[in-house]
Amino acid sequence: MIDIISSSIRLGKLLREHGELNNIAVFFSQIVNEKSNPWAFEYVKLVSSKFGQYGLYAFDVVDQILIQNLENEDDFAKRMALEIRTFVTEKSNYKEVLGLSKKYGAVLNDYVGQLLTKTNDYPQIKMENVSLKIQQCSNELSTAILRSGVLSWISDPGKIEILKKEMSFVGEYEAQTAEFEHLHPYNKNTRKVINSLSTKQRKIAYQIENIRFVQYLSRCGMLQGFFFELFDIPESHIMKIKEIYRDQSIHPIIIKTDLIYPTNHMFLFRYFFEGKVSYLLAKRVTIHFSHEDKSTTTLIGYRYPTNEYSLLRID
Repeated sequence: MIDIISSSIRLGKLLREHGELNNIAVFFSQIVNEKSNPWAFEYVKLVSSKFGQYGLYAFDVVDQILIQNLENEDDFAKRMALEIRTFVTEKSNYKEVLGLSKKYGAVLNDYVGQLLTKTNDYPQIKMENVSLKIQQCSNELSTAILRSGVLSWISDPGKIEILKKEMSFVGEYEAQTAEFEHLHPYNKNTRKVINSLSTKQRKIAYQIENIRFVQYLSRCGMLQGFFFELFDIPESHIMKIKEIYRDQSIHPIIIKTDLIYPTNHMFLFRYFFEGKVSYLLAKRVTIHFSHEDKSTTTLIGYRYPTNEYSLLRID
């Protein structure tokens, strides 16, 4: 299967075994496995929440957040920050991981940027000893992005002319929505801005958001493959499914299953229903425990198709 999510997950798995990157993966895995330590759980939850926005920079970003909170006027926040940072700084390789976080955070963020700007040839991950398998998987990801149609405005001369004439609007829109970029693309604040635009400007805004969306999916997919498993939800374990706006390829969905999934494993799931395979981009994962051995997990988010041919093309 060649689609943006599966290709980026495979790439993340390959990167996990590459040189210094493996040190980051091992560090995180060891902390995840300290299941009885509450501060390990809190640290993992905090770092995981920053992966979508910052990629591998997340470790350094969280360190800065903890340091800032040591001066927090709120005693509870200060104590939490102190406990978590004391726990993690006792790890002998913590400083090394912070350095690697900045080094490879820059490498992968640059690569994600190239995926949407370097269209004449395949992007290269700028690090030493990139294997043929890694480059082949990277090429697959680039091909999936091309097939999605998201680059149509960059390759179509007519649409390029429209963009040239509207460059001032492009700058205004990016500045107007910059404060919401830490949220997922097409968040409700951004949609409110889009709905206030003229028809022509709205199309350009959709194109900008689709680019952000593909970058978000690529980054999250790589981090999912790097740190976590992609969990499947078989149809036989789906107890209830509710979908809104089913006529749209990407639409809201709620799935209730009798399986229990970790709540800190990023946000990508794959599910099987009515003979189709789809992805679930989960916004919230809630586990309901029962004394009768009937515990369930409810996942709320968006359905994303595995067949994304021209899915993100804006005409």
